[in-house]
Amino acid sequence: MLRTKNSQIILLSLALHLALILYADHVDSHPERYGGLRYTDVDWRVVTDGARLIFIPTEKEQAKGWLVKKIGLSIGDPYDRATFRYTPLLPLFLSPALIHPLLGKCLLALPSLLIPLLLLTGPDPAPFWPTHLLWTINPFVLSITTRGSPEAAICFLVVTLHYFLRLGSRNEKKGAGETRAAIVLALAVSWKIYPAIYIPAIWKELSARWGWFGMRVWRFGLIVASSFVLINGALWSMWVHFCELTHYCRGIPLIMKVDGDSPSLTIPISTTCPDSITDTTFRHTFIPSTYPSSRHQPPRLYLLRSLPSSDIL
Repeated sequence: MLRTKNSQIILLSLALHLALILYADHVDSHPERYGGLRYTDVDWRVVTDGARLIFIPTEKEQAKGWLVKKIGLSIGDPYDRATFRYTPLLPLFLSPALIHPLLGKCLLALPSLLIPLLLLTGPDPAPFWPTHLLWTINPFVLSITTRGSPEAAICFLVVTLHYFLRLGSRNEKKGAGETRAAIVLALAVSWKIYPAIYIPAIWKELSARWGWFGMRVWRFGLIVASSFVLINGALWSMWVHFCELTHYCRGIPLIMKVDGDSPSLTIPISTTCPDSITDTTFRHTFIPSTYPSSRHQPPRLYLLRSLPSSDIL
């Protein structure tokens, strides 16, 4: 009976996803009917532009990694898209959107639909109704996913990690799934850095099985580290400067400050990753000064794409 109910709720969630995706397509096609607003998040356009740069690059947009040059790969650099700040894995995952945007949206909905299935199966499954109410048919989750936000993908990786760890929690299957969990953890941290916060909890779980410094704990850590190096080494070999914190560090970004009738250009001298931590650019995503500056807005700032000095002077 539980399985029947589960399938019914998943099907309901699928229908809601499809309905909202079609509604999003309608609103995006006729923004003038909705006060000029679009349903789809602007990040969706940034990511799909990144995918387009990878697969349909111009000569100036070619990736500059050593592997690309060595074997002559014809792929572009998604970081040539202004404000692109994601892992290259994301535009690769959503590349079917280049065929049709609806394909990309449907692909993005897939991990959202798989999450409750993983939570409700295996040893020690999650509670049935709280899982479906908080995720499967939660209107916030449905809206975020169908707007093109990629949060469901990283959530899926974290839930998959949790699922594989649960497989080895029973005495009769002690340690099962740990290798797969280690690989998924490396992939999740490569996708987005925040799943690293779960490492202490994972270590505690493994220590209950094998001791704090048991051989299986060392083995798990070695698999995570080697998988992380392989994944990011492959990405680095194609896109040299991929790094979530470097989306403002590529080249020399130009900031136009408009204060009254006297616009002026300022060019940050430091273009290293540590500069992202101390940068005072208004609305910078990753710095502490973002939040107080949101309450006390300085003169308007416009981030312009990096341009040669000859194009400005």
